[in-house]
Amino acid sequence: MSLVPEDALELQFLRDARLSPDGRNAAYTVSSSDRSDLSDSCTLWLLDLESGERHALTDETSIAMSPRWSPDGRTVAYYQAAPVPALMIVPVDGSQAPRAVTEPGTLVAGAPSWSPDGRQIAVSAGTMLQPDDTVVRITSRVHRAEGFGPIDLMSLGICVVDIEDNSQRTLVHGSARFQCTEPQWSPQGNRILFQANFDEDGALFGFPTLRCVDVVSGEVEDVLGSWGGCQSAAWLPDGERIAFVGAEANWRVMTNMAFWVTTPGATPERRTPVGPWHVSPRIYQDGPIWDLVSTGGLVVESEDRASITVQKGGAVEIWDVSLAGAIECIPVVTGDRSCILLDANPDVGHLYVGTDFFQPTELFLVDSNNVERQLTHLNSELLERWPAIQVDHLDVTAHDGHDFEGWFLSPAGSDGPLPTVLHIHGGPYTAVGYAFRFDFRMLASYGMGVMFSNFRGSAGYGQEHMDAIGDDWGSAGFPDHMATIDAAISRGLADGEQLGVWGASHGGLATSWIVGHSDRFAAAVAESAITDFTMAYYTSDLPDVWQAQHGGTPAEVGELMRMRSPLTYATNAVTPTLMLHCEGDLRCPLSQAEAFQRALLDAGCISELVMIRGGNHIADATGPAPIRLAQDKALLDWFQRYLLHDTSTPETNDLAGHAESVKRS
Repeated sequence: MSLVPEDALELQFLRDARLSPDGRNAAYTVSSSDRSDLSDSCTLWLLDLESGERHALTDETSIAMSPRWSPDGRTVAYYQAAPVPALMIVPVDGSQAPRAVTEPGTLVAGAPSWSPDGRQIAVSAGTMLQPDDTVVRITSRVHRAEGFGPIDLMSLGICVVDIEDNSQRTLVHGSARFQCTEPQWSPQGNRILFQANFDEDGALFGFPTLRCVDVVSGEVEDVLGSWGGCQSAAWLPDGERIAFVGAEANWRVMTNMAFWVTTPGATPERRTPVGPWHVSPRIYQDGPIWDLVSTGGLVVESEDRASITVQKGGAVEIWDVSLAGAIECIPVVTGDRSCILLDANPDVGHLYVGTDFFQPTELFLVDSNNVERQLTHLNSELLERWPAIQVDHLDVTAHDGHDFEGWFLSPAGSDGPLPTVLHIHGGPYTAVGYAFRFDFRMLASYGMGVMFSNFRGSAGYGQEHMDAIGDDWGSAGFPDHMATIDAAISRGLADGEQLGVWGASHGGLATSWIVGHSDRFAAAVAESAITDFTMAYYTSDLPDVWQAQHGGTPAEVGELMRMRSPLTYATNAVTPTLMLHCEGDLRCPLSQAEAFQRALLDAGCISELVMIRGGNHIADATGPAPIRLAQDKALLDWFQRYLLHDTSTPETNDLAGHAESVKRS
């Protein structure tokens, strides 16, 4: 049996969960897709932890996200992303249907936060401004942001909603350069902590700064100042100290994250030692759970203890850490898997989402005696019908002696060298590892192996490993990618005469670099790629990253950018290369793929551009079902044609004929 792209739509994904205040129940959300009409939904469920009984609190017509319990445990608030964005509440006893508590037309984003008295809810909310006419006047240097859209036309502030009369007031007004997210009500109810995105005073690339607002006066206080930035944060019970995951400001494009405690205006105190790990997960998955991956798991349990999520190599663990005195870090959940902390209760245990190579995200609970329970089995019956896989762990050494780890995923029971796709992850400061990927399994079901590694630059191995990729990502990463595939060949796993290469984002850049510097691959797929750094500086949503990476703007270091751009070397390419790109990508704009594909065709190289309508930079994982389906179809089709030389379907024959005619012309 071979998997088809539509099979991915049968999967369900655990998205988020929280324990009730009394620890007896859990509210959790599960996303799914309808294979017949390609619609998506995310349903809110209530689970009795003792009996195992569960029932849905919302239906399959909505997308319910980020459930949060009221202090009395009677009501759950959640963010409804569709059909109409709104802040919703629903009684858990089923006495009332879910109802919106924000005004119609309000733009709502992210998780809500209850006031300690349960009378109000804070949420990131605002408006999508509508221009008066067909002309939109742009005056800012960066007017769009990946994941947000046109920020010049958006205002996200901190809104407080009274759930009795549905009245709402804006406590902090947002602006194009001051989008407020992730509100956290203090235990005393007098302040709200929040993150400020795109703040020009922010001090760390790609990460928001941290601020808090007085609920009565509306006065905003800067928590971190010029110290650095944060990824997630939470109040300590005293309502003064704040725990957060973040890093100090520095010259790096990406910094290894640590865990800190601070008070507003003070110098943060580090509570995790320096080591070969990264606080918060950065392992990429192709399921729609990037919101959990990006925010990371942090739960403050008492004045003295907190639990955090830590990536250690290709696995993700949960640690218990001290908040004062001697630094103490105790692993709570470990193993060859990726576990992201969701919630904790001293009397109940730690609630977390877990995944590995063999199953998508499921809900787990580990108690104080380290007894684990899997609370959901969303995909067990489905996966039993799918072709089985096996995974080999490989130690890889580059030509300069740099060591790193990799994995080879293949059909169960396979013996002997297989046609193999080298997959290169994005970032480059993310990682691969013990997490489920449908696209890997799909390729394996057609007899292919998938080789992937955490080359230099990858997160989870400490700052030195991240820094080792330097500023010239294509050139510095190339030897590691070659060493990765060579390791699979030397172990007898990969067939050196049948090799493909594929990656997204930075992986798309690396793939584009490889086809301009090597002829050993029979097929390549460059997804969501950066191919020209000069164009990236002028058109992407992060010009300052490209400026920092190269030490100047194109006007200052244009030749350096040209020499580091894959587009410069496209004329050397002979590998049939698919450029796979979403039209709405703001991080790596579509023009990057268009330019590279044209250069490949000019060089006489077989190339096609599959442009997927709509979708953002990571829509292959988080986008709607039609986009995820289109990505998997294009990926499979290309490797069937040019790696396996399978032209058995009419669609493939037509596409292959077109490619050959392009090559001849």
